[in-house]
Amino acid sequence: MVARHAKPDLFITFTCNPSWPEIEGILRGHQKWIWYVAYHTELIDELTTKQPFEVPLNYIYTVEFQKRGLPHAHFLVILRPEDRLDTVQQIDNAVCAQLLDRVHEPKAYGYVV
Repeated sequence: MVARHAKPDLFITFTCNPSWPEIEGILRGHQKWIWYVAYHTELIDELTTKQPFEVPLNYIYTVEFQKRGLPHAHFLVILRPEDRLDTVQQIDNAVCAQLLDRVHEPKAYGYVV
């Protein structure tokens, strides 16, 4: 992939927590992987057809299965030269981060902040 196109522009990790209320409220314990598969498929569709980063030249991903919890997917995405995120403003517009809730997850919040 790198020899043919270029170095990857984006490294995206896709994961979710099986304890999220939206997962626990809908699916039974042994069905939680269905939620992961649905959102993994949606992410691939988002990258390839809805094109939030314009048209990707190429992408590749691997799925890392966990002993406990849901799998993780790691994506490498190569963008066209004219679509690359070259400035701080472009990166800020593309990246979204959310802090953990201090009340509901105080221990995890303490690790991050």
